[in-house]
Order: sequence, then C-alpha cells, then structure tokens
Amino acid sequence: MSKIILGISKLALKVASLIGKGSGSPGQLALKLSPNFLHKFNIPKKVIMVTGTNGKTSVTKYIVDFYRACGYEVTTNDNGANVYIGITTTLIKYSDFSMNVPGDVLVLEVDEGNLGKISDAIHPDKIVITNLFQDQVDRFGGAKELAWKMAKTFPRGSVLFVNGDDPMASYLASLVENEKTYYSVDCPDAGCFVDVKCPKCGKKLEYSERVYDHLGIFNCSCGYAHKTPDFVAENVHGRDFTLAGREYKAPEDAIYMVYNSTAALSVGLSDNLSEEKMFEVLSTIKVGNGRLQRFKFNGHDSFLNLVKNPAGANLSIDLVAKSHVPYNLLIGINRHEADGVDDSWVESILFEQLKDSPLNSVYVLGESADLLEKVISERLPGHEVIKGDANSLISQMEADGKAGYFLANYTMLAGVKSALKGKNYL
Repeated sequence: MSKIILGISKLALKVASLIGKGSGSPGQLALKLSPNFLHKFNIPKKVIMVTGTNGKTSVTKYIVDFYRACGYEVTTNDNGANVYIGITTTLIKYSDFSMNVPGDVLVLEVDEGNLGKISDAIHPDKIVITNLFQDQVDRFGGAKELAWKMAKTFPRGSVLFVNGDDPMASYLASLVENEKTYYSVDCPDAGCFVDVKCPKCGKKLEYSERVYDHLGIFNCSCGYAHKTPDFVAENVHGRDFTLAGREYKAPEDAIYMVYNSTAALSVGLSDNLSEEKMFEVLSTIKVGNGRLQRFKFNGHDSFLNLVKNPAGANLSIDLVAKSHVPYNLLIGINRHEADGVDDSWVESILFEQLKDSPLNSVYVLGESADLLEKVISERLPGHEVIKGDANSLISQMEADGKAGYFLANYTMLAGVKSALKGKNYL
C-alpha cells in the first residue's frame, strides 16, 4: 500500500511542480492517505538534523557541502521545507519506488517545533542546536518555554552539538540525557547584547564575556553556567578564525557566520572529514537566497538579509551601521502564520544603533509597516520614514542615488527579492 501511495504522491509532485503549487502538497496527500507514511522510508545509515531559531538553513548547507566534498552522496531538503509535511515531500521526491532514500548521509533542516515528531519517524545520529532566541512568540512562547517543549519529545540516543554560548540552547541540553558536544566562539563584544534571566532560577544571568544578544560566557549564582566547550573558534578577525588548530574562513564577515561555520565544522571534525576540504568549502561557498545576499545598488555594496526575530534583526542593524557612505534602509515585515502573527518583536529591534551612521531615510513595507514607522520614528527622530510597496520604494531609493540595504522577514522576502530581480540587481 505504501508503494501505491508513493506513486500517487510522486505524480502529485510532478503536477505540483508544473502548476507552481507549494512544496508541501504531495507530502500532505501522502500523510492524509497514510498518517505514518514518513516512517515507511528506508533511510541512509547516517542522519544529521539541524534545528534552532537562527542559522538552520546555512548550517545545513555547510554540512551537506562538507560531506559531498569528501565523497559522500547526500540527500537533503535544500528547498527549506523543514516541517513534517515538507520533509515527507522531500523524501517522496528523492526516493525510488521501493521507498529507498538514496545516499550515504541524510542531512535535514528541521523546524524546532517539529523536531520531536520528525525524529520519531527518522531517528538522527546527530542533532545540531544552533541557538534558541525569542521567535514566533505566539507559537513557541519565550526561548525557555521552547526549550521545555523540545525536551518533552527529544529523541534519545542522538549526539547533540550545542551552541554552548547560548544559555537557552544549553538549558535544553541540560534537560535531556543525550551525549553532548559543545561549541563556542571567542569574540567579545561582536554585536549588541541583551540581558536575560537564568532559565533555571529566574535571576539575571551574569557574563564574564559577551558576544552578541544573549550569547557569551554566562554564569548564575544558582550554579547554572557555561559548559567547557569541545570546539572553540578563536582568533576571530572578520571572516578568519581558527578551530582545533586550523585556520578557516567563514563565508562572510559576520559573527553569526562564524557561529554557523563552527557548528558545521564541529560535526565534520567529529566524523574526521578532511579539514582541507572543509576549508575549501567554507571559503568559497556562495551565500544567497536572501541570507546576506550581496549585490551592487546605485553603484555601492549592498545586501539583502532575512530577519525574523530581534537577534537576527539586530545583527543586521550592526552590519548596516558599519556603512561609511550615505545610505537608505528598506525593511519589510509581515505577520503571516509563517512569520508569527505577533509582531511585537519589532519593538526590540535596536534601530537607535544607526543614529551615528550616515543613514538618510528608512523605507518600510508589509503588514507591520505602521508599527515599524512608529518604532523607527521614536528611535531615530529626524529621519524620514516612508511607507509603500516594494517596487515603488526601491524606485524611490534608486532615484535618491544613495547606497541601500534591504531587510525582510519570511513572507516579505520573496516580494523584495522579486522587485530587486525585476530591476536586475539580483
């Protein structure tokens, strides 16, 4: 019966691709016909899952490219479909009619809210936890609440690769009995930071070293503290850093790229992958798909970046603030279900960090444009805030002739990318 459902689903996948339907529809059909369909596949022996708030897509890509560069055949969900239905669709796409998923390694980006259900069907050997930040509070609550929820259904027997600088990811690790490998980045004051409460006792966490947001070397009077890391990125200078005595280059000069690289390298080093091959991959990998995607705008260096929570948005603000030339900023935020319908996180974006930079105007769009206008006007008095749609706002930025930077959340990203592509910038 499963093979019949697979055949029907593969046909549905072909039809969906022809009519431009969403990536989850064949999986949705298969699961409707057989609720345990994801359990039926014959999976490669090695399974690696990447989860967390920020960095999942990038870390997944790095790990995939590491293994491929070292001669492994890898299957992955590189379309970003990281929930239960989407991953079912991925396996429908790549499996043969005997339900064998090809490859030596299966590497999956997994939504943090879906990890328990997906890992029940496909047991991972390794799980990377990139970080746990405030994100989609209507869905997850705070980072501590997310850690609780994830711990309840966390798969046993998997080896965890945990961002040890994150007190919330480390808290999740403390709630489960799995074997843990901790990684860390030694780069003090790399971005703006925020105070958080200890997830164990509720007191304000203390830090002997801060990196950005709530990441750093933390401790609490209750005894909760930063674990001694197994892998540490040191001597961080822009893209360059050292790990386990070897020099590497992150894909871009951004602290979160160093974290993403360190997470992926920790997995690769644990499997004794070639350090030389991993160096080549990281130093030449092309960042795109709205993840710090660089291009020229009005003759100046520019980028488009996905921002979906305060931590990611504030890192982008830090990058924008480094501009040495007059610039305009465009930011688009929606509040669809995929984004999280609670957009109050916009009020936690530190727009005031731009006050001493050569910022001209801020262009806002999306369902949260009014909130953006309010927050930005309060934090950056004297700077004009202009509302509109992507095409008209980008045209106005073109006419102004200044440099430009572009930030957007999930459901705004495609529209901003389309407008930039339509003007031949991407």
